[in-house]
Amino acid sequence: MQNNEIISFDTNLIDSYGICVDISRSWWIGDQALRPDMVAAMQHAHEHIQSNMNMLAPGVSMRSLSKNCHRLDDQ
Repeated sequence: MQNNEIISFDTNLIDSYGICVDISRSWWIGDQALRPDMVAAMQHAHEHIQSNMNMLAPGVSMRSLSKNCHRLDDQ
């Protein structure tokens, strides 16, 4: 790891009741500000998650979710 890098980890857990949990964490390690493209990517990812979560409701089909989900940029 070097100064001004992102460190991330992802792990999966299964508890005593068989419930699966995915835990992901990331940190910026450095003394400089994040580059604007990094901030834009994070904002786009957050928008993607929020938009798709807002579509979840009783009775919404998988087909409808797939057809109408938020689209990620081509980057």
